[in-house]
Amino acid sequence: VKTQANEYLKESYTNVDGIMICQICQKELPFQLSNGQYYYEAHELISKDDLRKHYKENYIALCPNHGAMFKHINQSEEDLLELVGKADSSTVTILLGQEPHSIYFTKQHLFDLVGVIRADKKTEKKSKTISKIAKPPENTRKKTLGQVSVAAALGYPL
Repeated sequence: VKTQANEYLKESYTNVDGIMICQICQKELPFQLSNGQYYYEAHELISKDDLRKHYKENYIALCPNHGAMFKHINQSEEDLLELVGKADSSTVTILLGQEPHSIYFTKQHLFDLVGVIRADKKTEKKSKTISKIAKPPENTRKKTLGQVSVAAALGYPL
């Protein structure tokens, strides 16, 4: 799943100029590897305790600094499922250390993440706030096989 997540994140957070950003600071990642690929840290957003399995959509792309902060001083870890469900537009605000930081999501990434949360039976019982997330515009909903099943699980017309 991590390989799929890396491809998903590169596609989602690389702009038309080929620049990839951190989802927290929204700045260009600080360096590229010898193969030309940006170095970033892919972290699972919602704990393994809250989901039955790993999903590519549950990963976020962070610069090394924010990756370390997310891993070691994330004070919102237990609340992330609820925070994603209450996300306004394209951000989720978390506490790293004692300071609030916003995690930026593309509309498609947030839509996909909410879809896998809803489809994961373990979380259906835990969070009813997820249903408040609006579906993305029609032109952003791709109809690949995986997304058709997510759309169906969400009850959206295909």
